[in-house]
Amino acid sequence: MTEEEMKKKEEAGIPESEDSDSEERRFVRLPRETLLVMTSAQISQYIRYLRSKYTLSRGQVEELRRQKRLVKNRESAKISRNKREALVSELQERRYQITDKTCLT
Repeated sequence: MTEEEMKKKEEAGIPESEDSDSEERRFVRLPRETLLVMTSAQISQYIRYLRSKYTLSRGQVEELRRQKRLVKNRESAKISRNKREALVSELQERRYQITDKTCLT
């Protein structure tokens, strides 16, 4: 870390303990692009691998949990969007059927 970066952190009032915690988390933090394409099974496998190879700090475990939650939330949102899309399609189809029946009578 350069002197300039240290001065900025000192001026911002960031304690050294928080700074070192963030350094630890970088070790386990995956890039956003990687998280966007990972499945929950893949992130779980990654976490198991890291836990088997290394002793992780509390901050690292929290970072891994955060990343796993992000992946699971993304999957859940996708499922919800698909369900909503299916429901809307079904309702539109019903509307067309009802409209056709009323027009024919």
